[in-house]
Amino acid sequence: MIRELKDLGWHTAIVGKTHWSNHNIECDLRENKKRLSDLGFIESREIAGPRALQKVKCDITDDWEKTGVYKAHIKDLAERYKNGCNEAAWQVRESVLPNSLYPDIWIASKGIEMLQKMPTKKPWFLWISFVGPHEPFDTPKPWKGRNNNEQLPRVIKNNGWIDRLETTCETKKIRDLWKEKLKKEHTDALRLDYADHLQLLDDQLGKIIDIAKERTDYKNTAVAITSDHGEMLGDHEMLYKSTFLEPSVRVPFIYSPPQKTNQSHKNIRLLKPIGLTELIKFTIDGLHIGGKSKHIVRNCKWQNYAISEYGKEFMIVKGKIKVVYTSEGKAIWATDLEKDPEEKNNILENKNISVACKIFRQNRIAIRYARRRKKKGWCKIEYNK
Repeated sequence: MIRELKDLGWHTAIVGKTHWSNHNIECDLRENKKRLSDLGFIESREIAGPRALQKVKCDITDDWEKTGVYKAHIKDLAERYKNGCNEAAWQVRESVLPNSLYPDIWIASKGIEMLQKMPTKKPWFLWISFVGPHEPFDTPKPWKGRNNNEQLPRVIKNNGWIDRLETTCETKKIRDLWKEKLKKEHTDALRLDYADHLQLLDDQLGKIIDIAKERTDYKNTAVAITSDHGEMLGDHEMLYKSTFLEPSVRVPFIYSPPQKTNQSHKNIRLLKPIGLTELIKFTIDGLHIGGKSKHIVRNCKWQNYAISEYGKEFMIVKGKIKVVYTSEGKAIWATDLEKDPEEKNNILENKNISVACKIFRQNRIAIRYARRRKKKGWCKIEYNK
């Protein structure tokens, strides 16, 4: 998609975290510029996620070294994660980094620098990819402490159905990874820290948009905001991501079309599952014809279901019914998001005709998808305990 924009004469750039390089090995991300160029980005300034920065070098680690905080920060990360999945890893602490070198603040700063360099005489595409909220959050002041537990959604309790899944099921594996490891005080602290971090990100977005408004081409500029995954944050007694449960897979997508389109400022909310990959494709395709939001809405209307993959499993959400399948297309678990938005029950445990009817069409889609996907091969997942 980005290559197509570049080939059409757009100036393309990315700042922040990408998933087009291996962050599990020691490397220097600046050696990855050719890959990003092949994907269509003319300019790039890539960094890794907070945990991966223990072994990955990039521009931000150079800045840490220049200011003398690199060794202290890497030591802190090493101490947190040396024993894998244990409470030291998710305890909220004060960051040793000054605010200017805190990853998301640094990304916003470099994103603004890139934004100010964008041409005014030709179309441009700038992707600013924040690493947060990603553990360890360690939100710095003045954002730290802005929220309290009464303001936040309550934790979704584990009702036990996940524990009854087969041991080969990905969600069951993640649940077993966290079993009896989370304490309420740690979960409460994490949820507060996460909420504080969201406000930090909101302020960074505000700074970026304020700079965009200073440009002569702002009325021609579209803005899209989304995320690649959510966060369990103690729901169902789990942390992080890697499940098909709503806290992990449900993400926002906010789009503001260019002012020049003269579209009504009335907000449009799509109340149906939409695959994020397709949504981004619709958005980028729409840039060729002025960036009107109605192009996105029109394309989303014919999308009847959303699919997501993890490991050797995939999820299909059609209407309000979510079903998770093995790579062969066998249903493992399912939830009714209308009657049970917190997913406290696996409807496949209720052997009745109404449930069978609800998932019948999804099962047919799943079998076809599994056959096509088998030809390409499935991802291998390794679990760090």
